[in-house]
Amino acid sequence: MKGIELVKEMHDMLKELSQKVDILDRNVKDLMNQRVATASVPSISAAPIDPEEEKIFDFNSAPGAVRRSKTIKVFGFVQRSGGMPIPNVMITVWNDKDEEVMKRITSKNGYWECRLPVGRYGIEYSGQGVRTINKTITLTSDMEHLEVV
Repeated sequence: MKGIELVKEMHDMLKELSQKVDILDRNVKDLMNQRVATASVPSISAAPIDPEEEKIFDFNSAPGAVRRSKTIKVFGFVQRSGGMPIPNVMITVWNDKDEEVMKRITSKNGYWECRLPVGRYGIEYSGQGVRTINKTITLTSDMEHLEVV
């Protein structure tokens, strides 16, 4: 009889823990959405140049002039089917010429992000104990951010 009571108690504890993890997960997503929404609000004063923007030499300008191209925030959450985040997943980004552009590793919350110029990209999720997944995204100049789902 004690064994059954212990199993029921453990089941209830796991259920409660799962509910708390779901709440935390929603809170993290809400915070990230707030951060994205805040980032897309135009500033009244002149905003500093984003250091992640690519420098491109502009041949049509004065000698040595540099034009900055727009970059778009690309981000995502890597989770198991039950919503549990998966940390330490390698995110590899390729351009349309199949050249590796960058790598990122998911945080303990399964979150990753990078900034990319307008274009078409391949994104690969890989890691120990994780099925490799490949996705294709297209970034356009009218975008501020893109969540890869």
